[in-house]
Amino acid sequence: PDNPSWLAEEWRERAACFAVLDALVNFAQETTGWWVLPYSTKDYITKSKKSGYRALHITLGTNVHAMLPKASSPAIDRARAESTMPCKIEVHIFSDSMKQKEKRGSAS
Repeated sequence: PDNPSWLAEEWRERAACFAVLDALVNFAQETTGWWVLPYSTKDYITKSKKSGYRALHITLGTNVHAMLPKASSPAIDRARAESTMPCKIEVHIFSDSMKQKEKRGSAS
């Protein structure tokens, strides 16, 4: 493209995505019971997939108690008695235009 404004917009989108990634990493480092799973961070923005897919991926782990409903089930009572219930949360970070390009392009 001849218009350099597309490049400025591209860099703004990248910066916004990396800022979100940084915020999630900081949250995990500063919040008890949360962590970033080793080797879970993937950068498909700097080097997109062959399909054109562009995003950042990160997986957070937590050992925060899951809030289970009160029930008269022995299984739920046992689960509620557990000290921790580890969970994983996988986050995909992308801009609206990255998602639109994915839908229009070969990544769809």
